Amino acid sequence: RKNNAEMKSSFTFCKSVTFEEIVKLVKAIQVLPELDEDKKRKFKFLDTFREVRGKNEKENLKNKFLEALFSILSSNNFDDAKNYDFCHPSEVFNFFSGCDYKLNDEMVAESDYPSAEDVLRFIKDKNLVDISSSNLFNQTFQNLVFSFKKEEEDGILISTNVLRYFHGELSCDGKSYFFIDGKWYEPQGTFLDTLLEDFIEEIFDEGVLIKGINFLEWEKNSEGKYNEGEFNEKQAEKNNFYLGDKIFVKTGKGKIELFDLLYSEDGKLYIIQVKNGFGASVRDACSQIQMAAEVIEEDIKNGSVILKGYYKEWEEKAGNDLSEEDFCKLFLERERIYIFACSTSKEFSKKDFEDKKLESSIAQFEVLGLKQLFKGKSYTFHIQHIKKSP
Repeated sequence: RKNNAEMKSSFTFCKSVTFEEIVKLVKAIQVLPELDEDKKRKFKFLDTFREVRGKNEKENLKNKFLEALFSILSSNNFDDAKNYDFCHPSEVFNFFSGCDYKLNDEMVAESDYPSAEDVLRFIKDKNLVDISSSNLFNQTFQNLVFSFKKEEEDGILISTNVLRYFHGELSCDGKSYFFIDGKWYEPQGTFLDTLLEDFIEEIFDEGVLIKGINFLEWEKNSEGKYNEGEFNEKQAEKNNFYLGDKIFVKTGKGKIELFDLLYSEDGKLYIIQVKNGFGASVRDACSQIQMAAEVIEEDIKNGSVILKGYYKEWEEKAGNDLSEEDFCKLFLERERIYIFACSTSKEFSKKDFEDKKLESSIAQFEVLGLKQLFKGKSYTFHIQHIKKSP
């Protein structure tokens, strides 16, 4: 029999409920007895996040966050920028498919949305902030405004303070905090420990991590960087791989990218999103996989109208040799497997997580949340690691 609920560090109902059933559930919860101290202690692990609301506390955390960004710029240690995600706090879909990304009216990127590292390097190269002292940096950095156009066709401009685009983790006074979508959250109780335990169990012990795709080793480019676009292009040159990076399709959710790569082998179609690193930027990869899966699976039920529309753009930009019929057959006739492919300098082993060599709690949380969305579906979700060259 199918489970009605799954309980670990939180619980999720795995069936639809009517309004009347919700009312009954609420009434039943209302008459539950108060927990004694022993039971409170046992159930403490169910605590998740506390939103930070105090003005002084938020100000202190903001200053610590700015201090971390100042350290990256003043030391030129841009590898640490990979610990942060960069995305508009509410216009997520539009940010991914937008254009004309600007910082104080200076063009950062015309079509490809920039990463946190891209933005911080741009700020340093253009001398947009004063890094002679942390105080001057704080003042000048908070005056920066980042903007982009919603879509190429309508040209609607979306802009806000650049700090609100950053998302990541921070340690302060021995505590961990998450800065997500412009708000601060503090994990409660043993939540982070339980999260790590759940991640190890579900990703490694339950077989979510696979090795079925023959990925190239990810090498640095001529500038000494690990570039996602360049890796995808090289990988797409191999047999049975197809490129989809930066090719968008219009849907009811806006313009979205269906995949970075497709890989077809042994009756299976791997629909792949590629990400450099396993940090806060995993959020955008998980969002893209979720959006792509929702669009593709719904479209398959409705005659593949979106896939056929996507094919025209895909054929023109990627130059693939499949006919429209064969392209759609890949999705219709093969087992569909959605893949999050990440590349790290570590081995991405169970022991690496147990030893906390890969310790982004945001990344773990996002991956587990995405995995949950695929439960009970006719299509599946898996992770594969891409080896990174020194």
